[in-house]
Amino acid sequence: MVTAESLKDPVFSAADVVQDDSDGTTSVKASLDVFAKAMKNKYPNDPAGKAPRPMVYDALNGLSTADQGISGALLEEDDDGLLVIVPAYPGMKDGHSLRLAWGLAIVASAKVTEADVGSYVSIRVPPEKVPKGQSRLRYYVTTGLKVFMTSLETITLLRMGQPGVLGAQGVDEELAAPVVELPASKVVGPAQAKAKVKVHIPAYLNKQNLDRITLFWGDQTIEHVVTVKSKADESTPVIIEVDESVIKAAGDSEFLPVYYFVTDEVGNESEWSADALVNVKVQPVELAAAPVLLDRNGSVNTSGLVDLGDLGADHLAVQAKGDFKAGDSIVLNWTGLSDAGQSLAKVYGPQALAKDSTALTFKVPIDVLAALTGGSARVTYTLTRNGVSSTSKVAVVDIQGEPIGLPAPVLNKDKNLDHWIEADHAFVHVLIPIEAALLEEDEVTVHVVGTASDASVKALSSKMFRMTAKRVGKVLPINLKGATFIKPFDGGWVDVSYAVKRGALVLRSEVVRYYLGEPASTLAAPTTDPLLAKGLVDPTLPEYEYDMQIVIPADQVTPTPCTVTLYWETSDGEYYEDEQVLEAGDEVSPFMVPAEHLTYKGDKPNKVWVYYVVDWEDKPSKASEDFEFSIGTQQAVAKLPPALSLPGVKDGNVDLGKVATGGLVVEVPQYDGMAVGDKIRIKFDNLTVKEHTVASIGKQTINLTSADLTPVSDLKNAVMTYEVEHYPSGAKTTSQPMPVGLSGQLKIPSYNRTETFGTGTGQSAMVRGKEYKYPAADVRLDSGMGWIMSTREAIHLPVSGCVIAGHFGSSVSFFLKNPVTSFSFDFTTVSGSEVKIIDDAGKVIDTLPMPTPSASPPKGYTVYTTRFTYSTTGAAVSHFQVVNMSKTRNTIYIDNLRY
Repeated sequence: MVTAESLKDPVFSAADVVQDDSDGTTSVKASLDVFAKAMKNKYPNDPAGKAPRPMVYDALNGLSTADQGISGALLEEDDDGLLVIVPAYPGMKDGHSLRLAWGLAIVASAKVTEADVGSYVSIRVPPEKVPKGQSRLRYYVTTGLKVFMTSLETITLLRMGQPGVLGAQGVDEELAAPVVELPASKVVGPAQAKAKVKVHIPAYLNKQNLDRITLFWGDQTIEHVVTVKSKADESTPVIIEVDESVIKAAGDSEFLPVYYFVTDEVGNESEWSADALVNVKVQPVELAAAPVLLDRNGSVNTSGLVDLGDLGADHLAVQAKGDFKAGDSIVLNWTGLSDAGQSLAKVYGPQALAKDSTALTFKVPIDVLAALTGGSARVTYTLTRNGVSSTSKVAVVDIQGEPIGLPAPVLNKDKNLDHWIEADHAFVHVLIPIEAALLEEDEVTVHVVGTASDASVKALSSKMFRMTAKRVGKVLPINLKGATFIKPFDGGWVDVSYAVKRGALVLRSEVVRYYLGEPASTLAAPTTDPLLAKGLVDPTLPEYEYDMQIVIPADQVTPTPCTVTLYWETSDGEYYEDEQVLEAGDEVSPFMVPAEHLTYKGDKPNKVWVYYVVDWEDKPSKASEDFEFSIGTQQAVAKLPPALSLPGVKDGNVDLGKVATGGLVVEVPQYDGMAVGDKIRIKFDNLTVKEHTVASIGKQTINLTSADLTPVSDLKNAVMTYEVEHYPSGAKTTSQPMPVGLSGQLKIPSYNRTETFGTGTGQSAMVRGKEYKYPAADVRLDSGMGWIMSTREAIHLPVSGCVIAGHFGSSVSFFLKNPVTSFSFDFTTVSGSEVKIIDDAGKVIDTLPMPTPSASPPKGYTVYTTRFTYSTTGAAVSHFQVVNMSKTRNTIYIDNLRY
């Protein structure tokens, strides 16, 4: 386990930190390459042009009767299910749909993103949808309702259960001890070792062809593949011969343990067997007796078993006995082997003797023992006298308890283990704890499986890092790029682990889940019962004597089971939360907010923000939009700035279909304290659609264009207010509310005009995959980073006001409201970028470099801007994609779309 000591803030030098600037796909692609080569050798006559086979992540390859084997342990390792990796296929495009068929059913689906093209797609399959036994795995590539391509098939074999277990028999039971053939002396001597020693493995339950027996002769291992050709073979013992070299390498011991475990062809492992204890004397010279263990009372422990719960101290006492002389130097050699096969070597001493002695005691710390729980250790001592060294016989120690594997990594020095981090770190620090006991030449790889807020997944891995002697015994910090390994999964989580390759052995750590950022606010806002008049709760009314009902839209709380949590926050710091745990099929009921929370101070109304979060076990949580209102009496509200008005609108019902071309006129009356320079923000609910600066005192007439109204065109009911930011104090007040009803279809104005992407100020980061709607086009950030931002710099003219900005490495799509044969837009120049022209079927019909400006730009342009124009006589253009391929940290600003 990870101790408090190893979670102290380590002080790393630049040489300690390993920096990884990769895109995280190298290791997975390498696994795909190995799998593809194996499949090409196995199926040399595969038809050309077919999509390549999918690969089950972490499954075993090269089975006798299948392409990949899946163990019950692998399936149950992650409650979320298995990952299937779909490699790049011919004609792969952003927007393709993938349907994964396994056996007779479609088990999962995914969308191809631009980042996947030329790489791979990760698809999560729930455990209950993975077919048992032998099955065929494939995928379909679709565009719309049309199947574009069908992949080659991967034959999978899922086998549940363990060797040694059949039904209810053998569950959690040791396998029978091996039987070692011994001479009449019961001692394995040089002659027996030379002739090889036969070890009989008793027949075990669920014995199958190609099971692999791992036999331990002390700390040496022998691998043996089982052959089962008939029913009779299932009940026949397996005989394994132990070679002389193995016997000599394990050394002499009076109680050498011989034991084994069994792994079936797909990787299911049995329980360990009981031990057979063997007396071995093969050394030509009689060596000193093996070290002995001392129990808590100082007596010799003859069992060779250590239970940490009975230790009664912070160490294990190990005693070396012999005829020791003054001047002798003695060290204790400790080589541990964990249950997972992890080696942990320690040397204690030397102790130099000042006088003759017959016994020396060494202390092995409890944390060394804890790292080997469920494993064993090989213990000897080495005596050096007059420059000559000799080593004792071997004592084998079994450390009892629940086996411990490689400890999980820690992210960003997470000492509180709250398992949550922000998603905007430039680098995320993956710390491999000291308890991992990494050795020189170990090859360490960090594995990340990220789940995004939309429940899509991606398997990523770091580069491989080789341990050096200077790193042994330290925390290993590996820094991964946040933009690659963390940011894409904002609102979701990452499952982080690491693998250690040690020669032919691969050890895997525990997996730890870290939640990233805040849940995505994609659910509809809650409402109230009764509905609020003018966005106001008057707590003096009889309906609020006991509580206030907050209603959660039922269609937002699916599927069940899930947990719904309501959050209530006010401008004076009042906070309340409540939750409902819904079982499968349950309906969410209204939340009752107690009357004591319906408060306000003095004569100033209290602003309230209410939202809810839905948590599922198997997919990321989602949050709702805020529902905003005020608490106060009518008298208190009357002291707020007066409500705005809508000339020509009857009874507050706005028919968007009848909004004139010039827009919707809003009048803000003169309010107390109005000053030149005040900023007035017109709001629908909590959404600002227009900002206006007071230029002269008096009634303010503000025009809301179709572009301003587009973000609210899907609303049916809203509360309109205006917020005043007073000049020069910056103090803010909100007006009295005015409820409005919205109906009709907003008229899309003539497209033969300039689209300037709204009228906002400041900068707002675009959410990848979300479509932002404007009168002439919908805009979507496909990859990288992008913003909707305001620029007033003369250097950028005519790119000015609210623009779309794409950072280097970004891709932004513009979906036109109707197909056209020509379009143009202004942009700030970034070298090396391009525009992809796409027709209504999603086909790229042209890819053009973005032009560089003239040294003598036309009137209205600067030398830093130019215009992109495209015309075609062929297929009409449905949308286009601006790709920033700059090699430097430059940002494209895009404005003035015309078509």
